[in-house]
Amino acid sequence: MNRPQQLNALDLVMRVELISLLTEVSADKSIRVLVLTGVGKAFCADGDITTMEGVKAPLEGTALNIFSNSSDGCKGKNMGR
Repeated sequence: MNRPQQLNALDLVMRVELISLLTEVSADKSIRVLVLTGVGKAFCADGDITTMEGVKAPLEGTALNIFSNSSDGCKGKNMGR
């Protein structure tokens, strides 16, 4: 993640890119580990609420949605692969 000024908070663009990455990785059975990193002093400060106004759940039912109800991001499906 490369938005250090916003503490890598996820905006809509990052969420869409992350969904694409997770979809690609989940389809590739040769990938056993995915390491996400964040530039700057914070890994990720959660969602960027300044970019959420007017957005109507465009990610419902997508790969990233498995993390939406988890405060620590580790309760999603297939996290132990």
